Formats: sequence, structure tokens, C-alpha cells
Amino acid sequence: MPVPYEERRKRREALRKQLQPALQPYIALRNAEPVSHLSPKSQETLIEALTSGNRIRITDAIDHLSEYPQATVADILQISAKKKDGSLRSSVFPKTLREGVVDPEAIRQMTALIRACFVDMPQVSAEALAASDVMSDLRSIQATHQYLFQSPHGKTDFVMIAFYELLQQDVSRLDKIISENVSLQHAIRDSNAGWPR
Repeated sequence: MPVPYEERRKRREALRKQLQPALQPYIALRNAEPVSHLSPKSQETLIEALTSGNRIRITDAIDHLSEYPQATVADILQISAKKKDGSLRSSVFPKTLREGVVDPEAIRQMTALIRACFVDMPQVSAEALAASDVMSDLRSIQATHQYLFQSPHGKTDFVMIAFYELLQQDVSRLDKIISENVSLQHAIRDSNAGWPR
């Protein structure tokens, strides 16, 4: 019988809390269990690799450390360098754009965004929500926008105009969704979001 999602989530959260404190902010819930199976030495190696400033795929690092517990940081970086990475190259939230990694700076900015919408929400609650799996897609969008604004291509007329039109289309879609959902309208009115009253 399949384990209910909520039960799996709570188990993964408990496993993540048992990891070394320096490692916890970087580990998405879906990776909490495999990381928890790593030896303390392998977890230290993973922390060093994640904080080295180099781009790594955390799933590859976990797999390699699981198979080779004595692997070094250099080994992890070499494995990652050999992998073809089709993701965006970002100097803004580099870890956010890596699969399974939560960037502390992205969490800080997402927390500020959440608190701007829900001014009465405690800081701790906003931080937990910002780091949760529920917000992972929004964090990816946030990181992609940051990347575009800093990219040389983002300064060209064609890209900016097309991006502006894309955002306008998304706003129209959002307005349509909101206008058809009374409960969502009430929730927005109760928040500090700037949707027209």
C-alpha cells in the first residue's frame, strides 16, 4: 500500500533535521533520505563541494558518495565537470538552479516576498514556507528572472520586449484564474498583495 504523501513529507523533514546543520539548507526533501544514508565523512565532503563555489549536481554527488564513501571534494567536482549541464548558468542564485539544492540567498529573498504579502506571518514560518517543496517552482522562476536581468542578452531590446510581453500574458492568465476563483479573491484581499480590489 502506497505511503501517503503527508506521511512521506514528515518523515523526510525529520531526516533532514537530523543532518548536519551546515548541510540542511542545501538539501531538498526528496534528497533527505539518500543524504541521511551517507557517512558523516561523506556528508562533510558534500558540504565542502556544495560551498566550494563550483556548480555540481547534487544527485550525482550523492550517488558517487554512496558508492565511494572515501571520495574527495576534487572527485565530486571532477564528476560534475564531466556531466553535460543544460541548465542556466547563474551568478545570482547558482545553487537554486541545481537540481535538489536550495540556495540560502534565494530563501532569504523568497522569505521577504512572502512577508511582504503576509505581513502578520512570523519570520520563522515565512522562512519555513520559503524553503518548502511547495515553493520550489516559484524559487526556480525567481532564479531564472534574476539570471535574465544579469545576462548580457537581457540587455537587448528584443529580449526585454519579448520578456515584457511574456510577463503581460502571465499576468492576464493570473487575473483570469483569480477572477474565476472567489476563495482565491478573498485570500488575496486578506493579504497585502497588490491585486486590484
